[in-house]
Amino acid sequence: MQAPLALTGSIAALVAWWFERRAGWLLGGILLFLVIPFTLLVIFPTNIEIGKRRTGFAVGRGGAAFATVGLASCGPKRAERGRVSYFFVFAC
Repeated sequence: MQAPLALTGSIAALVAWWFERRAGWLLGGILLFLVIPFTLLVIFPTNIEIGKRRTGFAVGRGGAAFATVGLASCGPKRAERGRVSYFFVFAC
């Protein structure tokens, strides 16, 4: 999911740069685009290996991997993500 979102954000930044001609949009779009190769070459294979180790299933059974890991490990972080998102939106 990270790669398609990075691609969408990069395209949006390049469109914004096209209309505003501000270097910040171009730089942001390029930097965001650079996440895509890293995601596909490093993160994606790593996630596949982790999924295979934890569940014994292939990637096509991703729901089983999610059920095995469980939601309990993510619960306390949810509130912190909300605070970080709130800060980011209102700080900019």
